[in-house]
Amino acid sequence: MQTTTTVEVKCDCTIPFRSELETHLEQVLRSPEHADTTLKELPHLRSMDVVIHSKIIFVKITNPIRKTRSVVLRTLKELFHKEMVGIIKGAKNEITLILV
Repeated sequence: MQTTTTVEVKCDCTIPFRSELETHLEQVLRSPEHADTTLKELPHLRSMDVVIHSKIIFVKITNPIRKTRSVVLRTLKELFHKEMVGIIKGAKNEITLILV
């Protein structure tokens, strides 16, 4: 039985296309070799930058895969134009990345 990796994005603002963003990040975790090609296909990329420019973002990943860590961090940096400043370890199979 294979556990699925899930992503949840939280911010103190409303992101109207959050589900699309979370689906995109889950796809990056499942197949990191396609991260760069699907990044440009994400709709609302320009408006996302305006919405979350001055906000702190929390990205909760359940069942993370270690070998995809660098790809996920690079993708998050390109999407949000933010730096990761910390990691919160939750349950045994859960981490939360803090982006500022």
